Amino acid sequence: MNESQESKRLLPPHLKPIDTNGPPQRITVCTRPFRASGPRIEAERLGDQLLIHNYGHGGSGWSLSWGSATRVLNLLRDAHPRTLDVAVIGAGAIGITTALTLQRAGFIVSIYAQDPPLQTRSARATGSWTPDSRIALGEAVSVRFEDAWRRLASETFAAFQAYTSMTSRPVEWVDRFVLSDTQPDPQRAEFDRRDSHGFFKCSLHLANSSPLMSFIPRDQSPFPTPYAWRSRSLTFNLGVLIPLLLEEFQRAGGRLEACTFRTPADLSKIRERLIANCTGWGARHLFGDKSLTPIRGQIAWLPAQTNLRYGLLYGDLRIVCRQDGIVVQHSREGDDTGWNDASETPDAEEATAGLKALATLQASMKERTRKVPMLRRALNADIF
Repeated sequence: MNESQESKRLLPPHLKPIDTNGPPQRITVCTRPFRASGPRIEAERLGDQLLIHNYGHGGSGWSLSWGSATRVLNLLRDAHPRTLDVAVIGAGAIGITTALTLQRAGFIVSIYAQDPPLQTRSARATGSWTPDSRIALGEAVSVRFEDAWRRLASETFAAFQAYTSMTSRPVEWVDRFVLSDTQPDPQRAEFDRRDSHGFFKCSLHLANSSPLMSFIPRDQSPFPTPYAWRSRSLTFNLGVLIPLLLEEFQRAGGRLEACTFRTPADLSKIRERLIANCTGWGARHLFGDKSLTPIRGQIAWLPAQTNLRYGLLYGDLRIVCRQDGIVVQHSREGDDTGWNDASETPDAEEATAGLKALATLQASMKERTRKVPMLRRALNADIF
């Protein structure tokens, strides 16, 4: 293999520049439901109702969804219910996957939610496979937490593989590039992002779901940073995935009803005696769970571009190219960004900073490619 062929192997032809001209198409904000000790998945009696809590997944809702739903199913079976009728409260990532898991196991499921699935906070997620994104505090978890977390993540990863072969691409593998100015270790480049809280981080234990990163030699890299790695990562095209999950649920007889619960007493108004509480951040208000801390997250969206299917992580900048648009997330304080901030008002300044950072990075890539003949031959003139 000659040097030009090697560069093509490391740098696929779809590594094309993102059009950053003009303002963002939209800005979305969500609140991640964080609990220092990790998600709450446990049963509780509420009068004559059996309530199974399933919330508090921080920034890892989609990535731990199916595994958490299986835990709910097991708790429900352990209770030896006399009925198959179950109510799921909440229609986000945790709610819809819990409903489907119970439904597939033979239960008759109804979802009660204030917002339909495409209007939930989960629909505003980055769409990246991030099973340990602000999931807990390292010093607050029990000695059994890591094993439990690994099971949730592994089961969820396995469940999502069924969706990667679909032509509509609800879930897909995409190339992902991690860039660093100072760290020669890709894991440190990912994790050392200004974290004064000591978040639990353990992706190293999920090697099967996170393919090993390949270092891109400096003379073959179009990136301006001294260090760059390429790997593959799962991406959730939520604009396709969410309707697909809802269609399966409703096709199998599932019922979705708009409903707002303000106090636990309001749950007595529904007919089901078995309830899965998947309300996420809403659990703080509905059940008074003060262990929940809000972590604000914002995305600036650029219009989707044909054949752009890759992701970038560079310091505080995260880029995810999805079918429904290009995610530009600029976390100015690293993983500390948004801590204890429940505001969901868009911040135009933050969005602009992210677009400028992306434009600057791409300008540096274009200049580097222009100066390095081998890169110019490998990538072709129409790329950078």
